[in-house]
Amino acid sequence: MRRWGDVLVVGEVALALLLTVGAGLLVRSFRELQRIDPGFDASGVLALDLQVGGGRYDSAATLVAFEHDLISRAHALPGVQSAALTSSLPLTALGWTSDFSIAGRARDEYATEVAHRELSPEYLRVMRVPLRRGRMFTDADARSAERVVVVNEALVHRYFAGQDPIGQRISFDRVPDSTSKWRTIVGVVGNERQIAVATEPRDEILAPIAQDPQQGISLLVRTASDPLAMVAPLRGVVRDIDPNLAIQSFRTMSAVRAASLARDRFLMTMLIVFAAVGLTLAIVGVYGVLAQVTRRRTREMGIRIALGARAAELRWLVVRQGLRLVMAGLVIGSVLALLVTRGMQRVLFRVPPSDPLTYVVVGVMLAATGIAAAWLPAYRASRTDPALALRAE
Repeated sequence: MRRWGDVLVVGEVALALLLTVGAGLLVRSFRELQRIDPGFDASGVLALDLQVGGGRYDSAATLVAFEHDLISRAHALPGVQSAALTSSLPLTALGWTSDFSIAGRARDEYATEVAHRELSPEYLRVMRVPLRRGRMFTDADARSAERVVVVNEALVHRYFAGQDPIGQRISFDRVPDSTSKWRTIVGVVGNERQIAVATEPRDEILAPIAQDPQQGISLLVRTASDPLAMVAPLRGVVRDIDPNLAIQSFRTMSAVRAASLARDRFLMTMLIVFAAVGLTLAIVGVYGVLAQVTRRRTREMGIRIALGARAAELRWLVVRQGLRLVMAGLVIGSVLALLVTRGMQRVLFRVPPSDPLTYVVVGVMLAATGIAAAWLPAYRASRTDPALALRAE
């Protein structure tokens, strides 16, 4: 029975270490994710999603007029610091992609799967995205004006390394011909993460929404206070412009950022719960086995005390046995963790599965809890009355 008890304790400690290491790796990974700069400032920004379509907006001119009116009315609301439109919110989707070629380069020097978005001029101000070079769009970049674009730093590093991209002309065709439309790069902006916080920024081309109006748009407003307080006023703005236009959703950009981390947060929470259960079982197991062993050795403890053994020696006798079981469990659990956590590589961010800090911290924590669980039976053993112990036997 004692051997089975020892095996049970070793197995519980090994399982507790395996689960706790997994939870620790996910906690560290989640902390790394929270430190990532998504490329914009999400605080104080509210997003309103609209799908503009139907007979009333069947031309580019009517779409441009609607979008201009929407921005103007939203900007005029009390508490709104700035307002802008985008065809795709960051951290939600990649938008549409295409090939593109650069004027003056060889026919086979083209790019593929480059992301696209359409923005209004105030977008950088609303989202606080840095302008690295050149200029942002202005109201002068209308549909009748020369076609212009702004590109992000990721695209510049890939396709314009060592060159000045400002003034370069690009076409959204793999092989340009006489029908190709050329656009001039007028600015470079910082990278925004388009898909998720954990996904590196993609190469991206940004175009004025006035030159490429979209039916699916998001209105972004930066507020001086709680952005959700602007939901009702913005509903009124949309209703005043078009009572038949349905609003798809309202959400803060802070909520968008949190949603991007939802899967990682769920995995971390789930494994923390499992680790807590495993740790509790390990503590109860160590205590239960040592308490049972100590009760069986009552006569021995009485004799030791009668022969002059000190209380500290008896406590160490019991704790040493518990520590031996815990250390065996830690060794077996470490080997299992090194094997099992390899499969977690895909859900970890900037943290290796064999992260030494996590293993050391978890090992020390489990060793400390094991000693604590062994201490109570050891304390009771050290207070055994030799006369009562011998009389009981």
